[in-house]
Amino acid sequence: YIVLLQCAWTLSFSNEIIWLSVVVMMGLCGALWTTTLRLLKRCKSDSDPSFNYWLEIFPFTLHTGWITAATLVNINVFLVAASAPVTAQFIAAIASLLVLLTVSRLCTDVDATILVVIAWALNGIFFELASLSYDDYNEWDENDESILGSFSERQIKIAKYGSLLLALDTVLRVIIQKYHQYWRNRSDAPSSTPSDYFPSN
Repeated sequence: YIVLLQCAWTLSFSNEIIWLSVVVMMGLCGALWTTTLRLLKRCKSDSDPSFNYWLEIFPFTLHTGWITAATLVNINVFLVAASAPVTAQFIAAIASLLVLLTVSRLCTDVDATILVVIAWALNGIFFELASLSYDDYNEWDENDESILGSFSERQIKIAKYGSLLLALDTVLRVIIQKYHQYWRNRSDAPSSTPSDYFPSN
């Protein structure tokens, strides 16, 4: 059903039925999280050596992280398409960043791939906002619905640097997680003794 939802989203979004694409995307996001958490639980409890994380888990965690970010983007696109007030759009944008922060914190001990994808998405937001230039902006154009035409410079800076800080926070959390995992695995490994290398007769 994940594939069917993905196809349904592609059709609804490409035909600019934005409200339907939001509903489908939220269903897709929920389905991916349910499946991914079930697979991760099985991965931790399964002693079968043939169980391969990179083949059986990684594609789902990658997809889950990306769809989580894309769902929030889709909601913001819907607000723009519905001509929601600029204040509501800005609040939704900041709320989206806070949702990503919450997800990244909850996933710290779940899976690093999801964190990396979220950091990637946040980094993309930062560079997209950083690439905006006022050189070609006409402040007297009342019909300008671009980011520069809709939001104040202060609002853009808040979103831009907020996404950068959250991206750095997420990357740092991944590094700390892997560092702790490394030392935990090392401390759990059996210590070697001379008899391990020189068996007694």
